[in-house]
Amino acid sequence: MKCICAILAILCAVVTTFAQGKDAVIEDGAENSAEGDYSAVSGGKENSSPGYGAVIGGGVRNEATSRFVTIGGGTYNTGSGDNATISGGQSNKAGAKSASIGGGEGNKADGAFAVIAGGSENEASGDTSTIGGGVDNKTEAMGATVAGGRQNLAGAVCGTVGGGNFNRVEGEGEYGTIAGGANNRATMPYSMVPGGLYNNANGFASLAAGRKAAANHAGCFVWADAQDRYIESRDDNQFLVRARGGIWFGDDSYPNFRKDAFIQTTAKNAYLSAETGQWELPSDRNLKEDFQVVDCKQILDKVTELPVTSWRYKGEEPEVTHIGPVAQDFHETFDLGSNSTSITPTDLDGVALVAIQALVAELEERDERIAELEERLNALENGRYEEKPEADN
Repeated sequence: MKCICAILAILCAVVTTFAQGKDAVIEDGAENSAEGDYSAVSGGKENSSPGYGAVIGGGVRNEATSRFVTIGGGTYNTGSGDNATISGGQSNKAGAKSASIGGGEGNKADGAFAVIAGGSENEASGDTSTIGGGVDNKTEAMGATVAGGRQNLAGAVCGTVGGGNFNRVEGEGEYGTIAGGANNRATMPYSMVPGGLYNNANGFASLAAGRKAAANHAGCFVWADAQDRYIESRDDNQFLVRARGGIWFGDDSYPNFRKDAFIQTTAKNAYLSAETGQWELPSDRNLKEDFQVVDCKQILDKVTELPVTSWRYKGEEPEVTHIGPVAQDFHETFDLGSNSTSITPTDLDGVALVAIQALVAELEERDERIAELEERLNALENGRYEEKPEADN
């Protein structure tokens, strides 16, 4: 009876295991087939290696259909590109020449020499592209890379996404880079987003970082704080920084002259002159509109009423003092500027010039009166003064 069982087992193995290719080898397992010449299946179940020189190490229902394909194990993996490799995992497909998948689930390497290290539902369709891992990431262009994350796309030649969620290097973004963050886009050559949220680097060699920074022009650097609104470039080669809490440049100690320092202008082409060390503010007539005549006497009267005191900034040394109005009083008196906590040089200089004009007018009027009085005095001294007759009532 034992002999009969052994014979039946051998017959069953013969029926269910096929090494049909020339010098093909099946070492173990059940229902495996090695149909390709010089192919091999080491073990497992229902594995098939019809490719020339293809090898399957084990697992279940793996298929190596092209030349020199290697599948280490796992289940439902398919290698259909010459020299393709799948180390393991489930339902992975290496469908192009020398494509490679390390493991994971549902990954597809359809680009020649493309690599997917692992993860789930990733797709490397660009030749020589790479996906390190993560979920639902795509590389659709030659040399593109997604290191990890979720739902990221490297769709431009040699574009790179380090990680994060729903970041996209696409369009004309050759050699563009997004290091991380979420919902960022780099769409032009050499553009970059180092991280953050909803940033757009849409200019050649531009950089956008923070939250809702938009570098829309070539060579622009746009840095945004965490406010939920966009700051956008308006021309090439601009440097924009939005920092609601203040900006400072210095060494590793915090500035002691004041808590916040702001550089802000709504005009075009304001700049710090390297020759004079002064801010050059635009005053071109073509940049201005809504001109109105100013009542010089009224401005002078307001200047005389404006409180002007000595003071120092909080945090300054006790021996440091300044003289001038505070912004709240200036704004209340003249209603100039965009806010009540700062005074622009344009408004301060304008008020001073108008007040000077009013003083000059008063001096000229006074000089005329003095000249008239001197003329009358000389006439009296010489006995030639004739008093003008009063007009008839």
